[in-house]
Amino acid sequence: MPRSTPRSIDLPTYALYGERDALPDLCHVESIAERSRPLDWIIAPHRHSALVQFLHIARGGGTARFDGETRRFDAGVMIFVPRYCVHGFDFDAHTQGTVVTLPVASLSDAMKGGEGGLARLSAPIITEAEPMHEAVFGALAREHNRRAPFRTEMIAAQVRLLAVSVARAGTAQPATRQETDAVVPRFLDLIEAHFREARDLGYYAERLGRSKSHLNRLCTTTLQRSASGLLRDRVMLEARRELAYTNIGVAQVAYGLGFRDPAYFARVFRQESGLSPRAFRGRVQDGKEPAQ
Repeated sequence: MPRSTPRSIDLPTYALYGERDALPDLCHVESIAERSRPLDWIIAPHRHSALVQFLHIARGGGTARFDGETRRFDAGVMIFVPRYCVHGFDFDAHTQGTVVTLPVASLSDAMKGGEGGLARLSAPIITEAEPMHEAVFGALAREHNRRAPFRTEMIAAQVRLLAVSVARAGTAQPATRQETDAVVPRFLDLIEAHFREARDLGYYAERLGRSKSHLNRLCTTTLQRSASGLLRDRVMLEARRELAYTNIGVAQVAYGLGFRDPAYFARVFRQESGLSPRAFRGRVQDGKEPAQ
């Protein structure tokens, strides 16, 4: 049955496919079958505004659609999907493999100090998987499902190995200007570099050579989220991460994110998450999935 790709403005933007909550963990790991089998092995075109994905195809195969381009893949490959790439998959029935989803911030951390590797992760990549890559996907799945000592460090190390491997493969594929010349990706890169500095939207608009209203319009058209909303999202993501995975006091978290008044930070956090910072941390410590 033929399928047509909707106009880009109508394409859904998800945290995970079919979900709109923020990613509650350092990464998310699931089998391909877990999400695609109930959908008859078809993942319709969509995009992620602040997430990237690594897929490992162990058995089976399928067809990937990246921004209108169709590419066939078979078992024994890794697939990288960058942020805001409109992508969909038609998996062969009973395909086996793993999907690792992580925030762009984690990818940026993994590629720090690299030789421009992050730029090579701005376009979709399909590359041959080596035995060690299958082992890395397996290790990530195990770490994701347990709370062992040094879990954060182990996940970060495995993510770095995946990211560097895919970036290395990307050097052998044609570079694309699709993302690097776009205003919205440059804006998100600037957020990543300066979100702790309490910069207002005017600072980012000036750096990009756009007015604030133009920048807001571009972000709303591309990601269905205002520029100021994207900036606030990044600050709140970091707040949740620090509250969940460190013992830093609430006031120190607030100051570290550019808030001059911890009480104001607490009000903003409650407005965004529905919980006070201390209540949010308590839910994490009790082993409950944080409310977003």
